[in-house]
Amino acid sequence: MHIQRLFIFPIKSLLPVEVEEAEVTHTGFKYDRSFILIDGAKANNQANQPSSLTRHLTIKTLSKLCLFQPSIDASSQSHSSPVLRVRHTLTNSEIAFPLAPVLETLQHATEFTIEIFGTRATGIDMGNEIAAWFSNHLERSARLLYIGNGGSGMRDIVAPALIPRKQQSRSMLLSSWLHGEEEELHEQKIQFADAAPLLITTVSSERDASSRVPRETVMDGDEDVIIRFRSNIHIDNTASEAEHAQVMETGEFSLFPPYAEEQWKTLEIFPTNTAESDAPLHLDLVFNTVRCQSLNVDFRTGGLVPPERQLYKLLAKDRHINPAFPYKPCFGRYAFAEPFGRKVRVGDVVVVKERVN
Repeated sequence: MHIQRLFIFPIKSLLPVEVEEAEVTHTGFKYDRSFILIDGAKANNQANQPSSLTRHLTIKTLSKLCLFQPSIDASSQSHSSPVLRVRHTLTNSEIAFPLAPVLETLQHATEFTIEIFGTRATGIDMGNEIAAWFSNHLERSARLLYIGNGGSGMRDIVAPALIPRKQQSRSMLLSSWLHGEEEELHEQKIQFADAAPLLITTVSSERDASSRVPRETVMDGDEDVIIRFRSNIHIDNTASEAEHAQVMETGEFSLFPPYAEEQWKTLEIFPTNTAESDAPLHLDLVFNTVRCQSLNVDFRTGGLVPPERQLYKLLAKDRHINPAFPYKPCFGRYAFAEPFGRKVRVGDVVVVKERVN
């Protein structure tokens, strides 16, 4: 298996930026979900009440968010960090600002507290010009927040009842026995992501989801189904000719069926560049990802696709497999990755090291 596609979502609920490589940090991929849009009207009413919660905007209830396409411009010389450009796809209007703003320039900006998936985060307001641009295209008041560079806004993972703790390393077994604990929390934090730093999907599952949409109803722009599932790492787990021959000989079919990733517990990713001799990147897959109505948005219009093409309903027929959310369909798997600082690239080799018991 190998990594087929990599995605970063600089602004939560907007379209992704597809990249050839991404760096793993203590909050997931670098730059991933470091911005979020909030309800500007409510924010203005609560500007002097920092303890109040402000509602963030999400694509599952505001489908127009799918009309914003970010891109990362690392060539600009006018800023010390790469520039994030956001284009409104219906009008081609564009706005640009630093992908990693210098916090000193925001020290007098208003901060707002929001709640995502049961945990709270603090975001720094990016100013009136950016707010006006998004508000104009959304036809409602909105403001853009930045979570900061490793600051107090970072969120812990959600309750361990939903995201299981990881096993202690072998060197910690004695310490674990002495303290009466067998597990420890994942070291990673999250920014404006829902519940975990990374989301893993596979090609075989994508093909199954695509096949559920009646072919006669498919229109231009609908083919890239994986964009709807908002994954970070998309793995090609389909068999090559050589792998297919090996499978037929050994009878090992478990890697290739749709939704095989739901049985994966740990993965290792090895660089295709043989000059890199570091240990592989380790992924701990912990949670089958429940889906929402965002699967039904129409990227061409900002509305919803017709009922016969709505993926949420098509998956809900048989994808109720997460007991914590028994009435919602699942697709993909949340994950944590270590060590931090490692880069993953399209084409890197993926190996399943452990499966769910």
